[in-house]
Amino acid sequence: MKSVKILLVCLVAIFVISTLAYAEVPKMINYQGKITTPQGALISDTFSMVFSIYADSTGGTPLWTETQTAVKVEYGVFSILLGSLISIPDSVFNGNTRYLGVKVGIDSEMTPRKAIVSVGYAYHSGTADTAYFAMPDADWTIDGDNIYRLNFNVGIGTPSPQAPLHIRVSGTTLTGEATPTNEGPVFQNSASGNTSAVDIIGPNTGGSVLCFGDTDDRDVAGISYSHLDNSMGFQTNDVYQMRITNNGNVGIGTDSPTYKLDVEGYVQAYGYYTGDIVFQKDKEKLWRMFEDEEGLYLENLKTGKIYRFVLQEGEKK
Repeated sequence: MKSVKILLVCLVAIFVISTLAYAEVPKMINYQGKITTPQGALISDTFSMVFSIYADSTGGTPLWTETQTAVKVEYGVFSILLGSLISIPDSVFNGNTRYLGVKVGIDSEMTPRKAIVSVGYAYHSGTADTAYFAMPDADWTIDGDNIYRLNFNVGIGTPSPQAPLHIRVSGTTLTGEATPTNEGPVFQNSASGNTSAVDIIGPNTGGSVLCFGDTDDRDVAGISYSHLDNSMGFQTNDVYQMRITNNGNVGIGTDSPTYKLDVEGYVQAYGYYTGDIVFQKDKEKLWRMFEDEEGLYLENLKTGKIYRFVLQEGEKK
């Protein structure tokens, strides 16, 4: 038999996926080539051809092989379907480069092997990992418009999720949207006696912030935690209005409270329980106000001297 050579190889993959069901993707690739003699003369004949797909451009063991015994060549051109006799396994196209080797008749396999272009990787859609046409597996359940799993963890941005839903972002903002009125994400712990928790973990050199806002101002209010001093801040109208320090002091109108309740501004109170009221400065107790059945008193805690309030009726001004 005359020696031949392949001058041109054109690969075309055609896949049809039913939109109504999980239709089987055809395990075939349309392949067209041109054969000439070493001198360039076109050939018209019928040949036995061996087609093989490799992971390497030279050497190696074929990942798939098929022999077609009666390939008709007219004016040097032939067209066949790879996989028409032996289906090409889904695992052949896994994202790595693949090479096609062709052997005509008793000749050795043609060189160099032809790299299979990216269209061939559409073959993997037969078991797509995502999309409406993905084949279900044992972990996920598809029920109408819902997809869910009852066990194990799901990771987004991390290969080792530590919770049922573990989301990790770096250098970007994680956002979500709820359009129905009064609706939003729901975290539910159905185990009786257990405590539900939502963790917001920040770097040990910074902090964490939970923001509240709207489409015009996304962070007009919020709650913040600072790792530097282990304090919590509460913000409204873009201003921090209250802070709780690491020793439990509460400041309203001040970022650095020095007392258990430190208020910068006027305080108005309605309704209170009777009892002693102690006035102090710089943690030194100066005065104590108290009462008994006889009246209301003010005691100087430095001298021990007690003053009694004299109350008389009068008109409200």
